Amino acid sequence: ASDKINANFTELYSVATITRRVVVNTIADLPAAVGGVITLADNALYLQADNIDLSTVRFVGGINTVYSGLNSLVVTLNYTGTLPLFTFTNVSSTVKNLNIIHPNAPLFSYSDNAGNALRVSDVSYTGSSIGTFAGTGSGMRLTNFSGATTSNGMLFTGDWRVFLLEPSLSTIAAGSFIDFASATFDAISISETF
Repeated sequence: ASDKINANFTELYSVATITRRVVVNTIADLPAAVGGVITLADNALYLQADNIDLSTVRFVGGINTVYSGLNSLVVTLNYTGTLPLFTFTNVSSTVKNLNIIHPNAPLFSYSDNAGNALRVSDVSYTGSSIGTFAGTGSGMRLTNFSGATTSNGMLFTGDWRVFLLEPSLSTIAAGSFIDFASATFDAISISETF
């Protein structure tokens, strides 16, 4: 009986993917990169459990993709490429519980014309810029989103439903932290932001 129990535990813990959850301890636990791009699966939660150095490999998110660390104080994602680390196009996605270092690239490229939403929660960052955000009927929620950029923050275009930024402590060396440019919004809420 003990041998059977041990065999069951061995089998259980040797599987990195359990239904829609992927535990990520190394870059090898992620989908294989094609042309320097890892395409994350639709309706999947990627749970980063250890520090990972992506080098120049970047992510393209799927529909309802969640990329999460265990906690932003203990899990770091390093990226040295020059293209945006996370690209989301016409999808709702979430990034949370991570410390992200991206010295040469924007953190995000978000483009949506289908009323989707981007949620970012408990993310600390150090990098070039936060990124560009183009939306049509889209929503964006940044909660506990703090860090430092060297050249720019967020640049918005399009006709948005909502933008929410709450508890944030950020610094920027040059440029604009939030540039609404010609973008329009049904609602904007910025609170407890320094």
